[in-house]
Amino acid sequence: MMRPAIMAMMVFGALSTTYAYADQLAQPQHAEMAQQNSRLSADEQKMLIKLAQGNMAEVATAELAQTKSAKPEVLTFAKKMIDDHSKALKDIQQLADDKKVELPKAADAKHADALKKMNALSPAEFDRQYMSKAGVEDHKETLKLLKDIQSKAKDADFKALAKKMEPTVKGHLEMAQNAPK
Repeated sequence: MMRPAIMAMMVFGALSTTYAYADQLAQPQHAEMAQQNSRLSADEQKMLIKLAQGNMAEVATAELAQTKSAKPEVLTFAKKMIDDHSKALKDIQQLADDKKVELPKAADAKHADALKKMNALSPAEFDRQYMSKAGVEDHKETLKLLKDIQSKAKDADFKALAKKMEPTVKGHLEMAQNAPK
């Protein structure tokens, strides 16, 4: 009676060792595949960086609006831009971290130059430029980028982020378009 039990234990032990070994062999392949799936293509990285820089520029311009404008509707819009685009930047940074993409620490030269020019404007001209440029034009451009990401990107997480951001950007565009002139 003992012999069949011992034999069964030996067979079970050998099988479990074989399965454990096979599992160990498969681990690096799964890890490698997961790492490949977590990377963005070069085009996706460019779009992610562009998205980050646009959001950085929105926050910087809105912060400038908080100091240059006295119009309540501009100040309300600027506060919303700071809140929403700061949150979006956190989401973008999280995706970049997950996908091993290094984002710039500041907006690009184009946005920095535009901010410098905006700072030199009178308060009244600033309000007009801020609402038409940052409010309308930049949000139209961002909306186009989000749609491009959703249609061209292969990474599901990146596409999901773009889809999540789209209604907020549409809301910003509508808010800017409907602001008193």
